Formats: sequence, structure tokens, C-alpha cells
Amino acid sequence: MRKAFVFRGGEKIKPHDNPLKYLDSSIAKLTNTLREYGEWEVEDFVLSGSDDVALRLRDIEDSETNEILIFYTGHGVPQPDNRYALIGENSNEILFDNIINPINKFTQTRFILIIDACHSSEVEKSIPRVDNIEIVTSVTKGLAYEDGLFESSTFVYYFIQAITQSSKEIGSKIDLEYICQSINANNETLQKPIRIPPKHTRFTHPIVIAPSHKPTHDRPLPNAPIELPNGQVPMESIFYIAREDYKAYQTLYDNYSLIRIKAPRQYGKTSLLSRLIKVAREKEYQVVALNFQKLDSKQLNVLEKLLYYICRVISKKLHINSTTDWEEDKEFYAITEVASEYIGSILAQIKTPLVLAIDEADKLFEYNISNDFFGLVRAWHEESKVDENWNKLKIILSYSTEPLLGVTNINQSPFHNVGLGMELKPFDREQITYLANEAYRLDLSHHDLEKLQKHIGGHPYLTRKVLYEMANENIDLIEALRAGRFEEHLRRYKMIFEQNPKLVETIKTIIKGDCPNTELCYILEATGFIKSAMMNHPTFSSTLYQEFFENNF
Repeated sequence: MRKAFVFRGGEKIKPHDNPLKYLDSSIAKLTNTLREYGEWEVEDFVLSGSDDVALRLRDIEDSETNEILIFYTGHGVPQPDNRYALIGENSNEILFDNIINPINKFTQTRFILIIDACHSSEVEKSIPRVDNIEIVTSVTKGLAYEDGLFESSTFVYYFIQAITQSSKEIGSKIDLEYICQSINANNETLQKPIRIPPKHTRFTHPIVIAPSHKPTHDRPLPNAPIELPNGQVPMESIFYIAREDYKAYQTLYDNYSLIRIKAPRQYGKTSLLSRLIKVAREKEYQVVALNFQKLDSKQLNVLEKLLYYICRVISKKLHINSTTDWEEDKEFYAITEVASEYIGSILAQIKTPLVLAIDEADKLFEYNISNDFFGLVRAWHEESKVDENWNKLKIILSYSTEPLLGVTNINQSPFHNVGLGMELKPFDREQITYLANEAYRLDLSHHDLEKLQKHIGGHPYLTRKVLYEMANENIDLIEALRAGRFEEHLRRYKMIFEQNPKLVETIKTIIKGDCPNTELCYILEATGFIKSAMMNHPTFSSTLYQEFFENNF
């Protein structure tokens, strides 16, 4: 018989602290996963006192339970003398010793203890290692985090992911070592779990967390609709691939933040931006979202008109009037000062942060005011570091690197080196494999996956386009990679390169195998056409682009 006790701690370490937001959600997702995938008999509860675990163990003392999983998620704090405490329902500290001590009498029962809390690796110092207890802590050191997009603690999300994804592999029995390896491989954060194995265990096999099958009813139906690959990826889509998204989420939670999401065209910038907006709203931030692509030339060609438009949109969205008299003040002050005063007066009237999210910000590159506008954004960001009022402003910019093809120095970009730069990368082999064989259910071989990645270089849109066409048209990979299927994508770049002879000359030197160490190589890498420019060994990022340049230039 297998029994799992899943319990959550208190939301706050101290009464005035910010609460953990997703404790209940973490517990609900975790218990459902353990029941469905691991076939555990699960009981969940809120930790309130030092006797809670002992009382539950006492209830099963005479039963035939031979494997017990105890999973805690919540706050944890180190104590003097190498001890460690969990935080109870009323912010009370409960020494980890009091959780361990009742276990000692169960010498014939095997235990797994999983601690998902800040500084949880400290538990290793506080308890003796015995042969029937295996422990996993959620972090190597330091803090553990929650994730607004996943609506759970980061560790719980990846723990569940390890079970649900790995259980599809035929013949794999999922134990703690397997789960920790999976989390380390897929979790891009600095939070890495530690597994503390039993000492001199007399048991010959590890405890299986989940068997090797996934319930068939949870798999997509064969006739389930397949999303079109173009445009924003829907919020709950199985086709969305996260690429270091956690960095943006964590920056959004910081006291002051400026996030720049940059990537070539059709790399998923808007999809990530929409998820950040969702997280911001869940945290009850005020959100004002703009798309510069929707503005006309009159608004983008004159700095005052653009700033006034932004200020008025913020005022209307928040239903707050600024105390600034725009028309009067612009007679005496620079228009950037007037706009700053206008927004500052709105910030003074709100208690929660304001997120200003601007999509397609690169549209402004076409106009002379771009340096002035983004210089002002930089100034607002710097002000937020020192001014309590401006500290409420969080800015997210999403922009394409494609306009860099029209400049000769990458540092001409007014975005350069400001705030957190989120540079979205091409899909790697693991991500392509997931899309092909899990999301699109194509069952591609290792050889086909390698060929797909080499031909289009992991380009997010093109990867989904190829896989969509294979699944929707029932064609093979050779047909899906036929050159004619990429004409529309390549035609656009042919026109752009024909207007920039310096870039064409750089491309020709790369084709010849030369190694031009110029800013133009960095621009070509930033726009997704080449790779390894920083190492002075530029090569084309895909066979598709190499053939395109060789045939046209």
C-alpha cells in the first residue's frame, strides 16, 4: 500500500510579508498528478503544528502501508545549530526534526521526503541519514520561487512535468533520481533539486513515483484540431514553447523592471508578451498594453503626439486624471518633461504597479523620434530605481531585430543595453522533438528530427509551419521541406538585402568561408541568418538560408 501526505505551509513567514500566491494551486495540481499517474492514496492538509505529521502516521501505524511519500511546499528558514524550520499556518516555525522523529519507529516502511521551500538544502545538515528515508530538496541553495504563468511553485511545476512527460516513455519507471535528472535537464532556472539518498540502504530497488504509462484519456484525440502556426500562440496551447521565460517573470516581480523582448521576425515575441501581461494581471498590477504597429504615421512622426497619446491611454485605462496641464506646461518645459510629469502624477495616485507593455516597438525605428522616445524610456527606468513613486512603473518592450538590417552598427539601436534583454533563441532539438512527436503526434525518427533542425535551424515559425503541414496534409518530411514551400518567407528578405549592398558583401565573404570580424556579422546573427559570429567563425544558421544566399547573391 502506498500513502502520500501532501501538506502546505503558511502563506507568510511574518504577518507583514507578501503571501505566497499559489500554494493551494500547487497542492491541487500535485495531488491530482500523484493520484492519476502514481496511483498513490493521497491526503493533503495545511501544516499547523509540530504534531501534524506524527498524528497522521499514527493513524496508519498498524496498516499494511509500506511506502510513504511526504511532500511539503511553502516557506522554510534556516535555524541556529544547523537546524531547519518549516513555516506553519499561523506563521509559526516548526522544526524539521519534529517531522523526522516520528518516522524513526517505522523501520520497515520506506519514506520519501520532498521539501519545496527556500533554503531547503539545509535539511541535510539537520538530520541523520538512515536506510529507509530518501530526501529531495527543491533548491541547491537560496530562494525558491513561484511562477505566475504555471500558477504553482516552480519546483512543483517541473516535478509534475517530469512525471507526466517521462511516464510516456515505454519501460521507464519514474523514481526520484529520474525526476531530479529530468528537472535539471528541463528547468532553466538556477533552482536545482538535491537528492539525498538513503545511507547503506538494504532495499534492492528505488521507490517508483509513477509507472511507465500515461492514462490514455489524457492524450490528445487523433481528430483534435491542430492550430495554425502563424500569429500569436494561444494562452493554453500545447504548441507554446517556453525559452527562458522565467527570467522575464522574475524581472517582472522585481521592484523596478524594464524588459526588452527581442528576436527576429516570427520568433514568438508577442506570445511571450501576452503571457507576461497575463501574469501581471494575476498579480493585480495595472496593465496598459499598446501596439505601435496599430499607430499611424502622424502619431509616430511627432514626439509630442506619441507621448500625448500614451499618456491619455494610460489615463483612460486607469480611469485616473493627471494633475498636469499639458497645454500650459509645454509652453515652458521640454515635451519629455511634460510627459514625465503627467505619468508621475498618475503613478502618485495608484497603489499597485503599472505595467506599460509595448508590442511591435520596432515600428518606431522608421521615424526620427525613436532615439528621443527610447531615451525617455531609459530615463523612466533609471528614475524607477531611485524614486518610490516611479518604482511602480514596469515597462515591457517587444521588438523585432529585423530593422537592424537597415543600419551598419548594432549599437545604433536605441534599445541597446537597457534593462533585461530577453533574446529569444531558435528551438533546440529537445523542443523540436516535443513539438513533432508530442504536440503534432508525428512520431519522427531521430534522423528526421536532425534533418528538420539542420534545414531550418530551429526557426520557431518555420518549425511549426513544417510540422503543421505534415500533420494537416499528411505529407512526409521531404515534401514539407521542398524549397517552394518557403518562397513567401524568403521573398521578403530578398528585397531587404537587395537594398543593403554592405550586408550582401558580408554574406558573400561568409559563403567563401572567410571570417569578417565586423559589426555586420553581429547584425546578421541578431536577425537569425548566421551563428557563431562572436567566435569569429560565422556560419549560416540553417541549410535553408545558406541555399537562399548562395542562389541569390
